Amino acid sequence: MKKYSAFLSAILLAIFVSAPLTAFAVGGDAQPPTEITAEDAAKKYPPPVGKKYPEGLPSEIANTSTGGGFFRSPYSSRVFDCRKIKSGALLLDTSVNKVFIRPRSGG
Repeated sequence: MKKYSAFLSAILLAIFVSAPLTAFAVGGDAQPPTEITAEDAAKKYPPPVGKKYPEGLPSEIANTSTGGGFFRSPYSSRVFDCRKIKSGALLLDTSVNKVFIRPRSGG
């Protein structure tokens, strides 16, 4: 019985230690995106001449356990929770005031 007790204690300890880490990886640091209209983006934050807005980069850590919807800004290291935002929407990275596109796939 002592063998099982030590084994069970080790499993419970692992669960309690890993649970907060999993919650953080799933999007604990993800921020809600600021959606912007095409008209506002063109007026306030136009793309470079002859170029389009870049797409966001899939956040692999968060997308592993959620199935997608978390994207990293191509301009900064900020991660955005875009699960409720439609594909192709324009998003503003407010830390650098630049616009990027929410990609179609979740990563």
